[in-house]
Amino acid sequence: MSDHVDGPRSIGDPAADITDLFAFTSPENPARTVLAMDVFPSAGEDAIFSNVIDYSIAVRRVTVAGVGNAAKFQPEADEIRFSFRFETLNARRCRESDPARRLQTAWWSRAVAHGER
Repeated sequence: MSDHVDGPRSIGDPAADITDLFAFTSPENPARTVLAMDVFPSAGEDAIFSNVIDYSIAVRRVTVAGVGNAAKFQPEADEIRFSFRFETLNARRCRESDPARRLQTAWWSRAVAHGER
């Protein structure tokens, strides 16, 4: 779902709302691509991200075949999937580190699927 809070699912489960996905060349290393995803746009200062939602980005490398109007993307068969999930908020860790700040960490994984899907 990617919709800037304009559908019933994003209203019913705002933490699941994926609003934007950005992909750009890394300024530090032009051989790398940076992926950034915005979620939960209505999250305020005290918001807690869901620990049961898996956010995923699926990527396939492409090459451009042809020139001009005949140019077409040729996707590779392998798909790379990045998945993210936030951990539950640890209130004790938050109080110990800075009582005014609530910290929530996340984990991520990378998987490669080979072949057509």
